[in-house]
Amino acid sequence: MPLEYTNRKGRVISLTPTAHAVDNFIRRWNKLHPVERMLPQKAEEKMAELFSTAQRAWKLSKHEEIRRRRHTRDTIFFRTNEFRFVVQNQHIVTVEISVREKKHLNKPRRRLGDLLEGKR
Repeated sequence: MPLEYTNRKGRVISLTPTAHAVDNFIRRWNKLHPVERMLPQKAEEKMAELFSTAQRAWKLSKHEEIRRRRHTRDTIFFRTNEFRFVVQNQHIVTVEISVREKKHLNKPRRRLGDLLEGKR
């Protein structure tokens, strides 16, 4: 299943996930679904399956609008039930958890050593 979407002009745009996006997808999938762990070999296939059901986010949240201005105007957000795909220049740059009750899982876990050194 290819990673692609149709833009406003009707052209089909093919997307390529970055290594960062695939790593984030695996890590965040495993946090949401600890029973059915995601294997790296299946990650891109599962991303394509979820992306095919994703809808482009036309009405952006305040946070998304700030991010869009900070990076580029080319940033596009797609949402599924559980994930948000962030697309820039025909690349999926990251995948985030979009479920309100689970968004805290997007942040990396703090290590005890970081806390002892005073890092935030």
